[in-house]
Amino acid sequence: MKKSIKKVTVLGAGIMGSRIALHFANIGCEVLLLDMVPKEPNDAEKAKGLDISSPLVRNRIVSDLFQAACKASPSPIYSQKSLSKVKLGNFDDDMVKIKEVDWVIEVVVEKLEIKKLIYDKVEQHRKPGTLVTSNTSGIPIALMEDGRSEDFKQHFCGTHFFNPPRYLRLLEIIPGTTTRPEVIDFLLQYGDLHLGKTTVLCKD
Repeated sequence: MKKSIKKVTVLGAGIMGSRIALHFANIGCEVLLLDMVPKEPNDAEKAKGLDISSPLVRNRIVSDLFQAACKASPSPIYSQKSLSKVKLGNFDDDMVKIKEVDWVIEVVVEKLEIKKLIYDKVEQHRKPGTLVTSNTSGIPIALMEDGRSEDFKQHFCGTHFFNPPRYLRLLEIIPGTTTRPEVIDFLLQYGDLHLGKTTVLCKD
């Protein structure tokens, strides 16, 4: 499988998602990091006259989580140059941009129903052949891929990073029932050569 990874989208900006995004930025990838839209402006935003239509409000969750990650110790950042590689957005406004990326990594909360809702949005916008993986450690891949299109399932599997992703070397690759063998081979090689991981193949 001949594929290069230049653009990555990470869905979920929590502790793992934000740090996975920074690790890809560290190796030179352009990264789009997305999270939820707040239900309403907070008090400080209201005092400034901002409402839910403001990008500052809509991207507050992802921005706050990303800033927290940037200040973490040990640092997930190779250099300040890495930060310029990460763009922030939200699930409602920016999911359409995944049509431009090579790999979508889902790192949302460990609830199957929420993951399925996210995958519904991914399927609306991803181009055929785009890799889609989940960082899950507790939900079977077979359950997450259920109901998805054939192209989605053929390019879907688990990629379980360990925290903190920059420093812990293990990366687990967990195939689904119909994941293409060349996709698995590619991810095993990519993890070793580009992400600096000891990449291992695991059963669902």
